[in-house]
Amino acid sequence: MLFLDGYLRTAPESSAQIGELPWRESSVLPLICQLVAASAEMFVGTLFSSFTALIQRARGFTGRDQRFLYCYADWDQDLVRFDRCEYLELYDGSFSWNRIRYPVDAATHSWMREWQTWILKSLSIFRQRTHLFTDRLGEV
Repeated sequence: MLFLDGYLRTAPESSAQIGELPWRESSVLPLICQLVAASAEMFVGTLFSSFTALIQRARGFTGRDQRFLYCYADWDQDLVRFDRCEYLELYDGSFSWNRIRYPVDAATHSWMREWQTWILKSLSIFRQRTHLFTDRLGEV
C-alpha cells in the first residue's frame, strides 16, 4: 500500500516536479493524488469519504476496475459482510445499493459512497447525449 501524498513530497524525483508547479497550495497535491489514483491499476479508499468517492467515480467513467475497495470494515461482520477489501452483495435488488444492507438510515446511502449503478447509468446517459450531439453536427 502506498500513501501517494507522502511519496510525492519526499521522493526526490517527484518532490522536484511538485516544487516546479506554478501553484503549490494545499489543494494542488490532493488533486494530483486523485488523478493518479483514478488512473491506477487498483485503488483502495475509505467509506464515507468524498475524496474516495470522486476517485471511484472517475475510475468508473474511464472504465477502470469497477470494484469499490475499502481499507477496513466499518461494521461488525455479523452486520455487513466484508472480504478482501469489499463489502459483499448478499441480497437481490435492481440497484447496487439494494444488494448491500448497511446499518444506516436509507437517506445516508446516497452520500456515503459511490454506487456502480449510478456510474453506469450516468455513462449511458452521457453516451446517448454525446451521440445525439455528434449526429447533429453531422447534419450541419
